[in-house]
Amino acid sequence: MDMKQVVITFFLFNFCLRANATDQAPDKLFYNGLTLRLNTGWGHPSPLETYFYQTKIAYPFKMLSTGNYRGHIATWVIQNGRFYLKEVAIRSETHPPAKFGIKSITTSPTDANLVFADWFSGIIDSDKIVDKGRETTSSFYFQVRNGEIISMSEITKEDFQRISKISQNDSLDTDLITKYNLLLLNQNYIAYYYRLNENDNIQYNNRECHLNTEVSRLSPIYTYYSNQHLQWPFNWENLEQCGAPHCYWKIINDSLFLTGIQLYSGTRFDSIDKETIDLATLFSGKAKKGQVFANWVNGIQLIIYGIDTTYEFGFKDFKPKEFTYCRLENGIVKETYTIPSDFDLKKNDDTLDPKLRKLIKEY
Repeated sequence: MDMKQVVITFFLFNFCLRANATDQAPDKLFYNGLTLRLNTGWGHPSPLETYFYQTKIAYPFKMLSTGNYRGHIATWVIQNGRFYLKEVAIRSETHPPAKFGIKSITTSPTDANLVFADWFSGIIDSDKIVDKGRETTSSFYFQVRNGEIISMSEITKEDFQRISKISQNDSLDTDLITKYNLLLLNQNYIAYYYRLNENDNIQYNNRECHLNTEVSRLSPIYTYYSNQHLQWPFNWENLEQCGAPHCYWKIINDSLFLTGIQLYSGTRFDSIDKETIDLATLFSGKAKKGQVFANWVNGIQLIIYGIDTTYEFGFKDFKPKEFTYCRLENGIVKETYTIPSDFDLKKNDDTLDPKLRKLIKEY
């Protein structure tokens, strides 16, 4: 695909994504004397959401409205080439990050109580607003790795028009190419996160089931990469081959095996772009007979058995029938407990099997 085709894809991509989703209330970003609107959405989560995805800490916020699913508005600061969290607002109340246990992985808060967002790697899409908050004059894009600003560009309406007509003749225009590349990174980033919302598949007790990855957006494959998205070889910075991993697993004789991986990309609601990855390319010498023993997987996994129904235009609905809590140690099943999908945990709390209660609590 040449430059112009990619850019056209980008504009169509963004149009389709925004046309089919409720606009989300933005976060705030202070940068270089400006107050910017940090855009968020299903494929562009607030950097604070990614904190809870990656740490697997229970999410402390509740949905406020259809325009604020994440349940908060965070305020961020970029200074000295670093990305910081300043405060978190819930409706009219503002709180310090410490109230929700949010902390840097490597450093203590600064004197201004700024928390270095070193958990965050991704693309920040933000807008400069004028005319009482109604008109966007330009957009600021920041490429971030572990809280450090790697590159940034301010892209005006005129820049977007130039990029929409870009060709090989513009290859020497370094400023335009930098902006073009940031837009590509942003496109990859949105599609990548958008597809993390898909459950993995697993064969368990001779039945096709789902492995719940929808809440944390982290398939067990990520623990092989220390839960770091940038260690996944096909992350958004891979402009040649990018996609979120969709994995296929199997439990055989109480051992967990990875049997296949597909890259999921695209942002259509009715279809997913899929590309199969050879396990041997990721697990050199470990893939045997088309599968890999998943000895890196530990903790509680939730296996869901149910029925998939496909409707017109490819839309699917999944109705769970059973939930199985499964404890794994180095890829070996140590304990399982299965309950029907309509089992009321609260109603039966007093009579709940202690083993099941412990599994649920740890999960």
